[in-house]
Amino acid sequence: MPGIHVELLNVVPILASPGAPAPFIPSNAGSSTAGDIRKTAKNGLHVLRQLEQQCHLRLTAFLTMVLGVPTLEQIYELTSPGNEDGWNKYQTTLSSRLANVTVVSSLVLATTSAFLTTEPPTTIVNWLHPMPYVTLIAAFCAGFLSVGSGIFLYFVIVNTKPTRLRRLLFHPVRLTMGMVLMATPTLFLAASGGSVMVSMCGAVWLGDNIVAKIGLVATFVIWGLMTLASILCMLV
Repeated sequence: MPGIHVELLNVVPILASPGAPAPFIPSNAGSSTAGDIRKTAKNGLHVLRQLEQQCHLRLTAFLTMVLGVPTLEQIYELTSPGNEDGWNKYQTTLSSRLANVTVVSSLVLATTSAFLTTEPPTTIVNWLHPMPYVTLIAAFCAGFLSVGSGIFLYFVIVNTKPTRLRRLLFHPVRLTMGMVLMATPTLFLAASGGSVMVSMCGAVWLGDNIVAKIGLVATFVIWGLMTLASILCMLV
């Protein structure tokens, strides 16, 4: 959808439904500027609807993971003047979620540090082999980035005013950059967890216990079937 993507950059991104509120226009904006904004929003409404129909599920999942709400319209409503209670609740919920991600990342960081500085107590696993050991280092680095970005974003969120986020909704490029930044703690945590899984699987495979290897293969088969079933359910 290259055409849709290019045109979307020139569209106010919060008007994805017919009942969406009117765009926020600064008080010092001229009449021509206000008219251009309304015209751009009206022309881009069809593009946003097409985008919503074609990748609604992916956008909803991404927005829920990053902002805690499935649509940008809800962010617009939460940042509306006079909705301080809704904004305070949303800000508290978002900061709590980010704090939980940071705590989990800290646990992964501590666990990988322990594995990197100790020897295996049994020959069933061997994480001192280059493959699992390097993967553990990658997990440690990803966990460190997740903790660092999570702490930084936590202090940013608790001091963010609704008017600043509201203005950000009308700058698609800045909004995209902000959402990517908000996603970094979760993405780095997922990368760290995935690296730990790969490392432990490699350590078991490089061990000398056949039963453990059979259990590892069975676990991957079950996990693959569950993942495939989940994807099929999402596509239906």
